[in-house]
Amino acid sequence: MAVSPRQEVIQELRRQIISGDLPAGQRLPTEFTMATRFRVSRGTVRNALAELADLGLVEQKPGCLLYTSPSPRDRSL
Repeated sequence: MAVSPRQEVIQELRRQIISGDLPAGQRLPTEFTMATRFRVSRGTVRNALAELADLGLVEQKPGCLLYTSPSPRDRSL
């Protein structure tokens, strides 16, 4: 079964967070930048980021800025 574009974004960002390529507390690129990079819509990126937030891997701070969580709940997913 094919993986959805949203799931591809989730998997890649999760891999980068777990590996340390995106260190804890680091500001994430904008939705537009990620949408361009992954060749998906901003809505797809937004949905992927919402799921990563539910998993405790990213968090939103005032001003709509997204960061990797300082201590992600589950780095082994």
